[in-house]
Amino acid sequence: MGVHRLLAGNLEGRLSLPTGMLAPQVELLAVTSYLKGAPEFLWEILRERLAEPEANISHEEMPTMAEHLAYVARQPYRAWYIIAALGGEWIGNVSLSHHNEIGIYIRRPWRRRGYAREAIKRVLRVHEPVGRAAGDIPEGYVANINPENSASIALFTGLGAKLLQVTYHLDPVKIA
Repeated sequence: MGVHRLLAGNLEGRLSLPTGMLAPQVELLAVTSYLKGAPEFLWEILRERLAEPEANISHEEMPTMAEHLAYVARQPYRAWYIIAALGGEWIGNVSLSHHNEIGIYIRRPWRRRGYAREAIKRVLRVHEPVGRAAGDIPEGYVANINPENSASIALFTGLGAKLLQVTYHLDPVKIA
């Protein structure tokens, strides 16, 4: 009943970093009821994301801690990891939905150092895409990115992702 961990260290992946650049050492800790402090850390990350409009696509308001704890307890993702840097400091999270959607967030002081790229590569090495049903996304993975989030767009296009569509939300209550 310990913490599930994805492989730590610098593993060879499908993609390589630019010459002379080493992949950062990361460890991925599975979000489970056994991972002490995980729900609180994820709640703080959510608070940070809400303060950064370009990093947020899914929340309009901050849930209460009770609402958040209930959400975490439901284990809403196929895979959900806290990203730890060398030395053990928790720096972000990465998730993989049941529909092959990737979500990632790295705390500001740790951005643009390769942690997101390495975490995504690790998750995709371990988790194969789930089967497709009619209307599902194409074989592979997708990332829903705010169009104003140029860093995430660069991250995913650098990993080989291609733009599929632009999606808009229409709130029927706000239709004039």
